[in-house]
Amino acid sequence: MRKGIGFFCLFTVLLTAAAFFGCQKKKADVSEGESTNAYGPPLTLTVGSSSAAEDLITQAMGEMKRLIEERSGGQITMNLYPASQLGASVEMMGMVSDGSMDMMIEANYLSQFGVERVAVASVPFSYSSREDYQRMVNSDFWKEAEADMLRLNGVRIIARNWFRPWAIIVSKKPIYRMEDLKGLKIRLPPVEMTIQGFQKLGVSPTPVAYNETLLALQQGVVDAAFIVEDAAYTMGWYEAAKYLIQSNQIIDTLLLYFSEKTYQSMTDAQRELLVQCATEAGDWYTAGSTASVERAYTAMKAAGVTVIPLDDAEWRRWQATVAPIGDEFEAAGRWEPGLYERMKKIIAGTGN
Repeated sequence: MRKGIGFFCLFTVLLTAAAFFGCQKKKADVSEGESTNAYGPPLTLTVGSSSAAEDLITQAMGEMKRLIEERSGGQITMNLYPASQLGASVEMMGMVSDGSMDMMIEANYLSQFGVERVAVASVPFSYSSREDYQRMVNSDFWKEAEADMLRLNGVRIIARNWFRPWAIIVSKKPIYRMEDLKGLKIRLPPVEMTIQGFQKLGVSPTPVAYNETLLALQQGVVDAAFIVEDAAYTMGWYEAAKYLIQSNQIIDTLLLYFSEKTYQSMTDAQRELLVQCATEAGDWYTAGSTASVERAYTAMKAAGVTVIPLDDAEWRRWQATVAPIGDEFEAAGRWEPGLYERMKKIIAGTGN
Protein backbone atom coordinates (compact mmCIF):
# COMPACT_ATOMS: atom_id res chain seq x y z
CA MET A 1 0.00 0.00 0.00
CA ARG A 2 2.75 2.38 0.88
CA LYS A 3 4.49 1.42 -2.41
CA GLY A 4 1.39 2.43 -4.38
CA ILE A 5 1.12 5.73 -2.57
CA GLY A 6 4.84 6.40 -3.08
CA PHE A 7 4.61 5.63 -6.79
CA PHE A 8 1.53 7.84 -7.15
CA CYS A 9 3.28 10.71 -5.35
CA LEU A 10 6.40 10.33 -7.52
CA PHE A 11 4.26 10.26 -10.69
CA THR A 12 2.41 13.40 -9.55
CA VAL A 13 5.67 15.24 -8.85
CA LEU A 14 7.11 14.32 -12.25
CA LEU A 15 3.92 15.33 -14.04
CA THR A 16 3.83 18.65 -12.22
CA ALA A 17 7.49 19.30 -13.01
CA ALA A 18 6.97 18.48 -16.67
CA ALA A 19 4.00 20.79 -16.82
CA PHE A 20 5.97 23.55 -15.10
CA PHE A 21 9.00 23.31 -17.37
CA GLY A 22 6.80 22.94 -20.43
CA CYS A 23 4.96 26.09 -19.44
CA GLN A 24 8.26 27.90 -18.85
CA LYS A 25 9.53 26.76 -22.28
CA LYS A 26 6.30 28.01 -23.90
CA LYS A 27 6.63 31.35 -22.12
CA ALA A 28 10.24 31.62 -23.25
CA ASP A 29 9.24 30.86 -26.84
CA VAL A 30 6.49 33.47 -26.79
CA SER A 31 8.79 36.06 -25.28
CA GLU A 32 11.44 35.34 -27.89
CA GLY A 33 8.85 35.44 -30.66
CA GLU A 34 7.50 38.74 -29.43
CA SER A 35 11.00 40.23 -29.53
CA THR A 36 11.64 38.96 -33.06
CA ASN A 37 8.24 40.05 -34.35
CA ALA A 38 8.18 43.44 -32.65
CA TYR A 39 8.97 44.93 -36.06
CA GLY A 40 5.91 43.49 -37.74
CA PRO A 41 5.78 41.10 -40.70
CA PRO A 42 8.96 40.54 -42.75
CA LEU A 43 9.92 43.63 -44.75
CA THR A 44 12.48 43.91 -47.56
CA LEU A 45 13.68 47.35 -48.63
CA THR A 46 15.29 48.16 -51.98
CA VAL A 47 18.08 50.77 -51.71
CA GLY A 48 19.91 52.35 -54.66
CA SER A 49 22.76 54.80 -55.21
CA SER A 50 25.11 56.00 -57.93
CA SER A 51 28.23 55.38 -55.84
CA ALA A 52 30.90 52.92 -56.95
CA ALA A 53 30.82 49.46 -55.40
CA GLU A 54 34.03 50.12 -53.41
CA ASP A 55 33.08 53.67 -52.37
CA LEU A 56 32.78 54.56 -48.68
CA ILE A 57 29.13 55.44 -49.37
CA THR A 58 28.48 51.87 -50.46
CA GLN A 59 30.30 50.58 -47.38
CA ALA A 60 28.08 52.81 -45.23
CA MET A 61 25.03 51.37 -46.99
CA GLY A 62 26.34 47.95 -45.93
CA GLU A 63 26.70 49.18 -42.36
CA MET A 64 23.09 50.42 -42.39
CA LYS A 65 21.96 47.04 -43.75
CA ARG A 66 23.90 45.21 -41.03
CA LEU A 67 22.44 47.35 -38.25
CA ILE A 68 18.81 47.08 -39.30
CA GLU A 69 18.91 43.37 -40.08
CA GLU A 70 20.70 42.56 -36.83
CA ARG A 71 18.47 44.68 -34.61
CA SER A 72 15.25 43.52 -36.23
CA GLY A 73 16.22 39.88 -35.85
CA GLY A 74 16.11 39.51 -39.62
CA GLN A 75 12.54 40.81 -39.88
CA ILE A 76 13.73 43.82 -41.92
CA THR A 77 16.21 43.18 -44.72
CA MET A 78 17.81 45.46 -47.32
CA ASN A 79 18.78 44.75 -50.91
CA LEU A 80 21.51 47.19 -51.97
CA TYR A 81 22.07 48.37 -55.55
CA PRO A 82 25.06 50.76 -55.83
CA ALA A 83 26.84 51.91 -59.01
CA SER A 84 23.62 53.11 -60.72
CA GLN A 85 22.41 49.53 -61.15
CA LEU A 86 18.81 50.74 -60.99
CA GLY A 87 19.36 53.78 -63.21
CA ALA A 88 20.69 57.33 -63.04
CA SER A 89 19.99 59.39 -59.93
CA VAL A 90 17.08 61.33 -61.44
CA GLU A 91 15.48 58.06 -62.58
CA MET A 92 15.90 56.51 -59.15
CA MET A 93 14.31 59.54 -57.52
CA GLY A 94 11.26 59.04 -59.73
CA MET A 95 11.11 55.41 -58.62
CA VAL A 96 11.26 56.42 -54.95
CA SER A 97 8.50 58.95 -55.60
CA ASP A 98 6.15 56.41 -57.19
CA GLY A 99 7.02 53.72 -54.65
CA SER A 100 8.69 51.26 -57.03
CA MET A 101 11.93 51.71 -55.06
CA ASP A 102 12.07 52.27 -51.31
CA MET A 103 15.18 54.40 -50.76
CA MET A 104 17.90 56.29 -52.62
CA ILE A 105 21.11 57.72 -51.19
CA GLU A 106 22.26 60.77 -53.12
CA ALA A 107 23.25 64.42 -52.85
CA ASN A 108 20.80 67.33 -52.77
CA TYR A 109 18.27 66.78 -55.58
CA LEU A 110 15.39 68.65 -53.97
CA SER A 111 15.60 71.56 -56.41
CA GLN A 112 15.31 69.10 -59.30
CA PHE A 113 11.91 68.02 -58.01
CA GLY A 114 10.08 71.28 -57.47
CA VAL A 115 11.70 72.63 -54.28
CA GLU A 116 13.40 75.52 -56.09
CA ARG A 117 14.12 77.63 -53.04
CA VAL A 118 16.53 75.04 -51.65
CA ALA A 119 18.85 75.80 -54.59
CA VAL A 120 20.04 78.77 -52.53
CA ALA A 121 22.02 76.25 -50.45
CA SER A 122 23.96 75.17 -53.57
CA VAL A 123 25.53 78.48 -54.56
CA PRO A 124 29.15 77.41 -55.25
CA PHE A 125 31.88 78.72 -52.94
CA SER A 126 29.41 79.67 -50.19
CA TYR A 127 30.97 77.43 -47.51
CA SER A 128 34.45 77.67 -46.07
CA SER A 129 34.07 74.73 -43.65
CA ARG A 130 31.95 71.66 -42.96
CA GLU A 131 30.53 73.47 -39.92
CA ASP A 132 29.12 76.14 -42.25
CA TYR A 133 27.16 73.51 -44.14
CA GLN A 134 26.05 71.69 -41.02
CA ARG A 135 24.42 74.89 -39.82
CA MET A 136 22.54 75.09 -43.10
CA VAL A 137 21.32 71.50 -43.22
CA ASN A 138 20.16 71.58 -39.59
CA SER A 139 18.32 74.90 -39.93
CA ASP A 140 14.59 75.59 -39.94
CA PHE A 141 14.98 76.64 -43.58
CA TRP A 142 16.17 73.14 -44.51
CA LYS A 143 13.37 71.44 -42.58
CA GLU A 144 10.87 73.62 -44.46
CA ALA A 145 12.42 72.43 -47.75
CA GLU A 146 12.14 68.79 -46.69
CA ALA A 147 8.46 69.32 -45.87
CA ASP A 148 7.97 70.74 -49.39
CA MET A 149 9.71 67.68 -50.89
CA LEU A 150 7.36 65.37 -49.02
CA ARG A 151 4.27 67.32 -50.03
CA LEU A 152 5.20 67.67 -53.71
CA ASN A 153 6.77 64.28 -54.41
CA GLY A 154 5.86 61.84 -51.67
CA VAL A 155 9.57 61.54 -50.75
CA ARG A 156 10.66 61.77 -47.12
CA ILE A 157 14.20 62.58 -45.94
CA ILE A 158 15.02 60.12 -43.14
CA ALA A 159 18.67 61.15 -42.55
CA ARG A 160 20.77 64.17 -43.47
CA ASN A 161 23.97 63.50 -41.50
CA TRP A 162 26.02 61.66 -44.15
CA PHE A 163 28.46 64.57 -44.51
CA ARG A 164 30.71 64.31 -47.55
CA PRO A 165 34.26 65.52 -48.26
CA TRP A 166 34.89 68.61 -50.39
CA ALA A 167 33.86 68.74 -54.03
CA ILE A 168 36.85 69.43 -56.27
CA ILE A 169 37.77 69.39 -59.98
CA VAL A 170 39.68 66.67 -61.82
CA SER A 171 41.19 68.00 -65.04
CA LYS A 172 43.29 66.96 -68.00
CA LYS A 173 45.21 70.24 -67.74
CA PRO A 174 46.53 72.22 -64.74
CA ILE A 175 44.33 74.96 -63.31
CA TYR A 176 45.83 77.63 -61.07
CA ARG A 177 43.76 80.73 -61.82
CA MET A 178 40.29 81.61 -63.04
CA GLU A 179 41.71 82.38 -66.48
CA ASP A 180 42.68 78.71 -66.85
CA LEU A 181 38.97 77.78 -66.75
CA LYS A 182 38.03 79.73 -69.87
CA GLY A 183 36.28 77.44 -72.36
CA LEU A 184 36.98 74.33 -70.27
CA LYS A 185 34.54 71.55 -71.15
CA ILE A 186 33.49 70.34 -67.72
CA ARG A 187 31.03 67.76 -66.48
CA LEU A 188 28.91 69.26 -63.68
CA PRO A 189 26.10 67.74 -61.61
CA PRO A 190 22.66 68.45 -63.13
CA VAL A 191 21.94 71.27 -60.67
CA GLU A 192 21.01 74.57 -62.29
CA MET A 193 22.58 76.68 -59.56
CA THR A 194 25.90 74.85 -59.95
CA ILE A 195 25.85 75.06 -63.74
CA GLN A 196 25.07 78.79 -63.84
CA GLY A 197 27.57 79.50 -61.09
CA PHE A 198 30.39 77.80 -62.98
CA GLN A 199 29.42 79.51 -66.20
CA LYS A 200 30.34 82.77 -64.46
CA LEU A 201 33.84 81.34 -64.12
CA GLY A 202 34.08 80.94 -67.90
CA VAL A 203 33.68 77.16 -68.26
CA SER A 204 31.63 75.31 -70.86
CA PRO A 205 29.28 72.95 -68.94
CA THR A 206 28.82 69.64 -70.75
CA PRO A 207 26.06 67.24 -69.66
CA VAL A 208 27.29 63.70 -69.00
CA ALA A 209 25.79 61.02 -66.73
CA TYR A 210 27.81 60.43 -63.57
CA ASN A 211 28.58 56.79 -64.37
CA GLU A 212 29.63 57.70 -67.94
CA THR A 213 32.07 60.47 -67.01
CA LEU A 214 35.24 58.35 -67.03
CA LEU A 215 34.56 57.34 -70.64
CA ALA A 216 33.76 60.96 -71.53
CA LEU A 217 37.13 62.05 -70.08
CA GLN A 218 38.94 59.28 -71.94
CA GLN A 219 37.28 60.17 -75.25
CA GLY A 220 37.76 63.92 -74.89
CA VAL A 221 34.05 64.72 -74.61
CA VAL A 222 34.96 66.68 -71.47
CA ASP A 223 38.27 68.07 -70.22
CA ALA A 224 37.39 68.15 -66.55
CA ALA A 225 34.74 67.11 -64.03
CA PHE A 226 33.24 68.15 -60.70
CA ILE A 227 33.49 65.35 -58.11
CA VAL A 228 33.93 64.69 -54.38
CA GLU A 229 37.54 64.09 -53.30
CA ASP A 230 37.46 60.38 -52.47
CA ALA A 231 35.12 59.52 -55.36
CA ALA A 232 37.72 60.86 -57.81
CA TYR A 233 39.60 57.69 -56.89
CA THR A 234 36.80 55.14 -56.46
CA MET A 235 35.11 56.20 -59.71
CA GLY A 236 38.48 56.00 -61.50
CA TRP A 237 38.30 59.49 -63.03
CA TYR A 238 41.92 60.17 -62.03
CA GLU A 239 42.99 57.62 -64.65
CA ALA A 240 42.02 60.01 -67.45
CA ALA A 241 42.48 63.36 -65.67
CA LYS A 242 45.89 63.67 -64.03
CA TYR A 243 45.35 67.01 -62.28
CA LEU A 244 43.27 67.34 -59.13
CA ILE A 245 42.42 70.94 -58.30
CA GLN A 246 41.44 71.51 -54.67
CA SER A 247 38.89 74.15 -55.63
CA ASN A 248 36.59 73.27 -52.70
CA GLN A 249 33.53 74.66 -54.47
CA ILE A 250 31.08 73.06 -52.09
CA ILE A 251 30.79 70.68 -49.17
CA ASP A 252 27.48 69.00 -48.58
CA THR A 253 25.73 65.92 -47.31
CA LEU A 254 24.11 62.88 -48.78
CA LEU A 255 20.39 62.64 -48.17
CA LEU A 256 18.46 59.43 -47.60
CA TYR A 257 15.34 59.77 -49.74
CA PHE A 258 12.60 57.37 -48.65
CA SER A 259 9.32 56.54 -50.37
CA GLU A 260 6.38 57.89 -48.40
CA LYS A 261 4.27 55.02 -49.73
CA THR A 262 6.61 52.53 -48.09
CA TYR A 263 6.96 54.67 -44.97
CA GLN A 264 3.19 54.76 -44.41
CA SER A 265 2.96 50.98 -44.81
CA MET A 266 5.44 50.43 -41.97
CA THR A 267 4.77 50.11 -38.26
CA ASP A 268 5.96 52.77 -35.80
CA ALA A 269 8.62 50.36 -34.53
CA GLN A 270 9.89 49.74 -38.06
CA ARG A 271 10.06 53.48 -38.80
CA GLU A 272 11.90 54.22 -35.57
CA LEU A 273 14.48 51.50 -36.22
CA LEU A 274 14.93 52.60 -39.83
CA VAL A 275 15.70 56.20 -38.90
CA GLN A 276 17.94 55.11 -36.02
CA CYS A 277 20.05 52.80 -38.21
CA ALA A 278 20.20 55.31 -41.09
CA THR A 279 21.45 58.00 -38.70
CA GLU A 280 24.04 55.74 -37.07
CA ALA A 281 25.31 54.67 -40.50
CA GLY A 282 25.60 58.39 -41.35
CA ASP A 283 27.79 58.96 -38.30
CA TRP A 284 29.87 55.94 -39.37
CA TYR A 285 30.26 57.37 -42.89
CA THR A 286 31.14 60.88 -41.72
CA ALA A 287 33.73 59.57 -39.25
CA GLY A 288 35.34 57.44 -41.96
CA SER A 289 35.41 60.07 -44.70
CA THR A 290 38.66 61.71 -43.55
CA ALA A 291 40.59 58.45 -43.69
CA SER A 292 38.94 57.61 -47.00
CA VAL A 293 40.09 60.91 -48.52
CA GLU A 294 43.64 60.38 -47.26
CA ARG A 295 43.77 56.89 -48.82
CA ALA A 296 42.41 58.25 -52.09
CA TYR A 297 44.99 61.02 -52.30
CA THR A 298 47.83 58.60 -51.50
CA ALA A 299 46.71 56.20 -54.22
CA MET A 300 46.13 58.92 -56.83
CA LYS A 301 49.49 60.57 -56.20
CA ALA A 302 51.16 57.17 -56.57
CA ALA A 303 49.38 56.86 -59.94
CA GLY A 304 50.89 60.14 -61.16
CA VAL A 305 48.17 62.62 -60.23
CA THR A 306 49.32 66.18 -59.52
CA VAL A 307 47.39 67.88 -56.71
CA ILE A 308 47.00 71.65 -57.10
CA PRO A 309 45.69 73.50 -54.02
CA LEU A 310 43.77 76.67 -54.83
CA ASP A 311 45.27 79.38 -52.65
CA ASP A 312 42.98 81.38 -50.41
CA ALA A 313 43.17 84.63 -52.36
CA GLU A 314 42.28 82.87 -55.63
CA TRP A 315 39.47 80.91 -53.95
CA ARG A 316 37.93 84.19 -52.72
CA ARG A 317 38.25 85.59 -56.22
CA TRP A 318 36.21 82.66 -57.57
CA GLN A 319 33.74 83.11 -54.72
CA ALA A 320 33.24 86.82 -55.50
CA THR A 321 32.70 86.05 -59.19
CA VAL A 322 30.03 83.43 -58.49
CA ALA A 323 28.27 85.13 -55.53
CA PRO A 324 25.94 87.38 -57.61
CA ILE A 325 24.12 84.29 -58.89
CA GLY A 326 22.08 84.26 -55.66
CA ASP A 327 20.87 87.82 -56.14
CA GLU A 328 20.09 87.11 -59.79
CA PHE A 329 17.91 84.10 -58.95
CA GLU A 330 16.09 86.17 -56.35
CA ALA A 331 15.56 89.10 -58.76
CA ALA A 332 14.12 86.65 -61.31
CA GLY A 333 11.52 85.53 -58.77
CA ARG A 334 12.98 82.04 -58.38
CA TRP A 335 12.61 82.32 -54.62
CA GLU A 336 11.18 84.83 -52.17
CA PRO A 337 12.93 88.15 -51.43
CA GLY A 338 15.43 87.98 -48.59
CA LEU A 339 16.10 84.24 -48.89
CA TYR A 340 19.71 84.68 -50.04
CA GLU A 341 20.43 86.94 -47.07
CA ARG A 342 18.76 84.39 -44.81
CA MET A 343 21.11 81.70 -46.14
CA LYS A 344 24.17 83.87 -45.50
CA LYS A 345 23.05 84.46 -41.92
CA ILE A 346 22.49 80.75 -41.35
CA ILE A 347 26.00 79.98 -42.62
CA ALA A 348 27.44 82.72 -40.39
CA GLY A 349 25.56 81.32 -37.38
CA THR A 350 23.40 84.40 -36.90
CA GLY A 351 20.10 83.13 -38.35
CA ASN A 352 17.90 80.09 -38.85
